[in-house]
Amino acid sequence: MSLETKVIDGFMVLALRHVGPFHTIGSSFGKLYEHLQQNGIEHGLGIGLYHSDPGTVPPDELISDACVVIEDASKFAELTKSPQAGDLHIVQVSGGNYAVATHMGNYSGMGDTWHRFMEEFSSSGLKYGEGVPFEMYMNDCDLVPEAEIRTDLYAPIAD
Repeated sequence: MSLETKVIDGFMVLALRHVGPFHTIGSSFGKLYEHLQQNGIEHGLGIGLYHSDPGTVPPDELISDACVVIEDASKFAELTKSPQAGDLHIVQVSGGNYAVATHMGNYSGMGDTWHRFMEEFSSSGLKYGEGVPFEMYMNDCDLVPEAEIRTDLYAPIAD
């Protein structure tokens, strides 16, 4: 695994809250994309935000968000208030220094990739910063061969 560091700008996402094991977030992405399609909403890349530490929080209580990048939050303010929105909300992802690694292939191997990524992060001497770790889904898993599915993993670095 190749860990690199990047400085990124902050960005906004439209998020649907997911509570439960991280590997089951796919169901929340399905609901999010269905909601977006029903409302004719265009969006950017998919993002998974992971708010809980799986080392200290029981799997059924883990909190994450299935998200899509958006440009203008004001377009979505009314949508998040509709009764059909459920736990749909807007989140500002902080910019700054991040450690980044890439996972190639099926999402089923993501847990192992995160584990290796965090081991390398720790051994590199980097210090974990404030902010939320996330995954950025660089292509559509329904449109590319499984081996070409690319997910970039981001972990905040302390300044």
